[in-house]
Amino acid sequence: MNKQLFQSKLINWYQENKRDLPWRKEHSPYAIWVSEIMLQQTQVATVIDYYTRFIKELPTMQALAEVKLDHLLKLWEGLGYYIRARNMKKTAVIIISKYNGSFPNDYETLLGLPGIGPYTASAMMSIAFNKPYAAVDGNVYRVIARQEAITKSIKEPAVKKQIKHVVSNLISEENPSDFTEGLMELGATVCLPSKTPRCDICPINETCSAYKKNIQGTLPIKQPALKKKRQKKTVLVFLTNNTIAIKKRETALLNSLYGFYTLDTHLTKTTITSQFNHLEILDVKKLKYYTHVFTHLKWQIRAYLVKTTKPFPNYIYKSLNTIETNYSLPTTYKKIFPELNQYLERSSHGK
Repeated sequence: MNKQLFQSKLINWYQENKRDLPWRKEHSPYAIWVSEIMLQQTQVATVIDYYTRFIKELPTMQALAEVKLDHLLKLWEGLGYYIRARNMKKTAVIIISKYNGSFPNDYETLLGLPGIGPYTASAMMSIAFNKPYAAVDGNVYRVIARQEAITKSIKEPAVKKQIKHVVSNLISEENPSDFTEGLMELGATVCLPSKTPRCDICPINETCSAYKKNIQGTLPIKQPALKKKRQKKTVLVFLTNNTIAIKKRETALLNSLYGFYTLDTHLTKTTITSQFNHLEILDVKKLKYYTHVFTHLKWQIRAYLVKTTKPFPNYIYKSLNTIETNYSLPTTYKKIFPELNQYLERSSHGK
């Protein structure tokens, strides 16, 4: 492979064809860091609005360090993997106190910050500080697996190491930032994860071994996804005087977010009436049965609206509108908001 030709074609293509993304306009270490953390496990189209709102509310490292955790999680609501947001705040506090508010441009130091692993540290070094560090995300794995016609699973540690070695050898010393973003952009818009990548418009198709062998549609090879563990859940939405009971979760999953009363089993209306009769139940309404998928888990959820005279102990009661506006709830609970809104609206009209 002609290294210089590869670099020049990729960088020129990127400079002419890159998408107009908000974090590319400012191109500061803070903006790049926020975008990179948000883009973990999340599609670009989803991240754009979240990023724009986040930067508007927290435009500086100082603002992020000082923001209350509840407000930060509300800004993050719907993005999932909330530990990312909590780690960002921890990192911001450290950077303000130890590094005068500016990111250190040292790879090992970046690795020591909460929530920053090898990929994010490499991306920061390359994109933000223009230093030749190989940042390999899912898009880059796909591009290089096709360039090299790698027929082993890209999940294998040896293959990951091989791909990172290839990128380290190819990366431009003069313009590592555009090179790194170019590889990612190529995977996101041209070298697509499908049987029909857009090879006809690829700027580096002449160096692509898979394209030459006409096997690009079969690569990269992936291991079968692990079967998700199923868990039964019952969600009880306690309603008293048109206000709803919520509580901040202290569990490992969805920690620090607010939620409804949740049990690790499936209950029936009869069981609920019996088990919670001390609250003077007025009505138990069955809501929808639904599932919510996490990385390695699948919750199978039965949800009920439980109207009571007495409040549930140790929970705070708020109107649904206040909850939607001011409290961060994970998507798994927000899925029943439409039904709750319909019920409350009918109740207010005496139906």
